[in-house]
Amino acid sequence: MGSFPLKDPKPDFETLENVLLGRVEPKRVHFVEEFADVEIVDYIVQNMMEEEFPSLDETWASAGSVSHLLEKIRKFLAGGSLRLIDGEADEIRIRRDIAFYHRMGFDYLPDLAPWFVMGTMLGALMREAGLTGGGSRDAPDTAEEEVSRGARNWQEEKSGLIRSWDDFEKIPWDRVDLDKLGIEEYFDFVADHLPEGMTVSGVGCVFDPGLIGTFFGFEDFCLLLYEEPELIRAVADRWAELNLELYERMMPIDCVGFMWHADDLGYKTQTIISPDHLRSLILPWFKRFAEVAHRHGKSVWLHTCGNVYAIMDDLIEDVRIDAKQSFEDAIMPITEFMDTYGDRVAGLGGVDMDKLCRLPEPELRAYCRSILDHCMPKGRFAYGTGNTVANYVPIENYLVMMDEGHRYR
Repeated sequence: MGSFPLKDPKPDFETLENVLLGRVEPKRVHFVEEFADVEIVDYIVQNMMEEEFPSLDETWASAGSVSHLLEKIRKFLAGGSLRLIDGEADEIRIRRDIAFYHRMGFDYLPDLAPWFVMGTMLGALMREAGLTGGGSRDAPDTAEEEVSRGARNWQEEKSGLIRSWDDFEKIPWDRVDLDKLGIEEYFDFVADHLPEGMTVSGVGCVFDPGLIGTFFGFEDFCLLLYEEPELIRAVADRWAELNLELYERMMPIDCVGFMWHADDLGYKTQTIISPDHLRSLILPWFKRFAEVAHRHGKSVWLHTCGNVYAIMDDLIEDVRIDAKQSFEDAIMPITEFMDTYGDRVAGLGGVDMDKLCRLPEPELRAYCRSILDHCMPKGRFAYGTGNTVANYVPIENYLVMMDEGHRYR
């Protein structure tokens, strides 16, 4: 457990990519995560690293502090930009995240900021246009005190911002101007601070969160899918077009190493909506996204939660993803996934979140080793959590998981 943060990490994204594409056998364990919650990042940076960074209370976190983000939104709605880098707080956030992922042994920087701020731009415009709804609920955070955010927030499931064609017509889609984000400037700054051997992810998301969260809410989405299917399609297409434009801007940039598309499509027993609806509404856009990445020589990783195996062949053969992440043992352990699909697509992560949170150290170490023993010899595998490093994951358990990967030979 004392091996992390690493003293002398040697990131090598090129080798990681070649492992995942089946071009070379892994010579060591490579770590992957879609992201770690900002509370985990901040705790490890503040308590276990030598780098000096302000704490979360003093500056912008991965998703943005309320005050800093609101100021950026106010400037944008007053006719200005919504730039990804708009002052020292943004620069500190990037440098802190790079320091964390570098010292934790990653070959890339997970980064959702361009997609997040694009969505923030659209959300601000929708509310300015008078669209209301899409509420949320708070409950006490169950994380340990040192990484607690005080309260956890859940999207209201019934309704979102769009309930009718009238709502759709109110949305000023043409004002979602990605030039106002300063994407090239942002990645220039990231590139200047990335250690040699590291790249950064290019992230997008359409379905969840998005269509069944902010835009419609889950219950209204399910009803409108049958009562007003063309409204669902119209919103899906406009939102996906913005994601496509974002990918077309990110994928040619040298320091962007790969596409990590993140869309939860399932729950424990099946896909959230029918496979045929996904094939009609969502997967054609996934295919277009993947074509952008592949055209620029970048691989495509997909984070998708839930039981999506009814469309797994579509994702591999038609969409042409190169790697899949988010695994839950109750659905399909990553060991079974690698046995079933590992000759066609890479498996990412796999340490079940429930076990990561609750197993005592000896059992957790044995469980992690069993995953490594099974998956490493197969190749096309990288190691990490089954989902993300959520703030409710005990820090000591996260470090045990990482230590087992670092020790593995």
